[in-house]
Amino acid sequence: MGSGNSAILTVTVDVDESPPEADHDLGADEDCDVPGGLELDMSRAFSTDPDSDIDVEFWWVDDDPCNMGCVVPLGTHTVSLEASDERGAIDRTPDLDVTVNATPSCPT
Repeated sequence: MGSGNSAILTVTVDVDESPPEADHDLGADEDCDVPGGLELDMSRAFSTDPDSDIDVEFWWVDDDPCNMGCVVPLGTHTVSLEASDERGAIDRTPDLDVTVNATPSCPT
């Protein structure tokens, strides 16, 4: 049998469970950048997460989900961005009315 000696080990784990913060750089007036509208892709999304575990970002256009790379047609539309992390925490930007304008330099 053992000598009866024992040791206690205490481990402290710091877990930051902060939700993501959805963010984008859209303004109220945007010029088209692809034929027929404005492409919403990762270059417009600037979401952050304190624990660096953003899992999914996607856009909402006129209250319909829209994956990265979707096109907002010319005219005025309500747009927001949603970000979720690996634990399922979600943040969504406030709705923004965005007017996508046709310009002479708009791709055709």
